Amino acid sequence: MQQPFNQHQTAMNNSAPNPAAMRPAGYAFVLDEASAEKAGDMPFITETGEVHATITRVEYRRNETGSHAVLVRFMDDEEKRGTVSLTYLQADGQTPVFGANFINAMLYLMGLPGFSWGVGVNDQGQQVQVAQEFTGQRVGLVVEAVQNQNNQGSHLELRQVFDIASRCTASEAKNGEAAEAVDKLLKRLGV
Repeated sequence: MQQPFNQHQTAMNNSAPNPAAMRPAGYAFVLDEASAEKAGDMPFITETGEVHATITRVEYRRNETGSHAVLVRFMDDEEKRGTVSLTYLQADGQTPVFGANFINAMLYLMGLPGFSWGVGVNDQGQQVQVAQEFTGQRVGLVVEAVQNQNNQGSHLELRQVFDIASRCTASEAKNGEAAEAVDKLLKRLGV
């Protein structure tokens, strides 16, 4: 025999309060003062600077020109999100371009020998090719906010990758050099 529903007993046994049950009668939305303090804080990285990033997804993308690229999606330590696009092969599928250098630098700094494409889901719920090896990896990024060509908004462009602990770029780490490139670049970018 099924026991009758006892709302009070269920609430007592459940450690997480039901927000709907805590709502004052007649209100569809209730004031959250902590949330109010965050008003105006964008959840996205929009400025030039240094980011200590956790990679959330690396997704394959074929550009309009036919070239091959990856979208590197990441989150900083304050949970702000960012995306950079790195074109790594020309449309012929053979000729590497500048983005390949950044991908190789990330692999080197993360200690990964390479990556392979698997199936994942993007933010719109569509199946995409993803490189799971990058997911959850930490890396330092220097990003620059660049004005879009139509002067409507901006996007982030990757200018350097580095090891967060040592601040060394892949070149500096590989050659045993002192970490200088990131600070010089940030100074040049006016940060």
